Amino acid sequence: MDAELIDRSGQSHRPRIVLSVVSHGQGRLLRGLLADIRRHWDHKGLRLVLTHNLPESTPPELDGLPFPVRVIRNLQPKGFAANHNNAFGLFEADVFCVINPDIRCPGDPMPALMAALADPLTGLAAPRVVNPRGRLEDSARRRITPWRILARTAGLQKGPDYEIGAATVFPDWVAGMFMAMRSEVYESVAGFDERYRLYCEDADLCMRLWESGYRVAYLPDAWAVHDARRESHRNPTLLRWHVASLLRFFARHPFYRRGHLPESRSLQEG
Repeated sequence: MDAELIDRSGQSHRPRIVLSVVSHGQGRLLRGLLADIRRHWDHKGLRLVLTHNLPESTPPELDGLPFPVRVIRNLQPKGFAANHNNAFGLFEADVFCVINPDIRCPGDPMPALMAALADPLTGLAAPRVVNPRGRLEDSARRRITPWRILARTAGLQKGPDYEIGAATVFPDWVAGMFMAMRSEVYESVAGFDERYRLYCEDADLCMRLWESGYRVAYLPDAWAVHDARRESHRNPTLLRWHVASLLRFFARHPFYRRGHLPESRSLQEG
């Protein structure tokens, strides 16, 4: 891994990276991710925390990985935030990386992400995400408001929220399927808010990062493939959780108070 981080003494060093992966009975998808990491990634400094949130067998690809691994088996399912917060700190790390089992990595996106995180202003970095057909996913997003939700639901807003080219974009928030953070930054904002049951934890975290003086970076030159599963569109329970999370998000980040908007637009334009 070519990227280095700079510590507060001004000395550069090879970073220690912890990957947190939570599987919900997604063994087939998980095996693909592990195979990609083994085949394409630089393993120096890498650590993995795998959380089984539902009962399932450990994939054979886990055996013989060339870096340390810890496996957690939950007796009862936990939320997205609780699982990743629990994984944080199991290994000492410079960078904490959240990655979904349904991500595939035909290459190694980490060098570009680590280079972005070497900038002390950047608290979180995320890669460009495409679907299995190679089409860009809307993982870089503008602040959640009722108006944007209604526009998307009514089909009035199509395509990504930001124009994606070759340059780094600084969006309001990025979807949580793949995000890397400096550990000290993650700890400074107390990680994910566990009061969210399943949705909006990623948006809330990014908003709190902006409010704390850090920016969120989206790197088009780092990329991954996402096999998205839109379960909340079909499952009534998940849909209720989604609505509850949106209400909590609006209470924490009032959409009608412009003073709470992050400075992402001025950064992007500048």
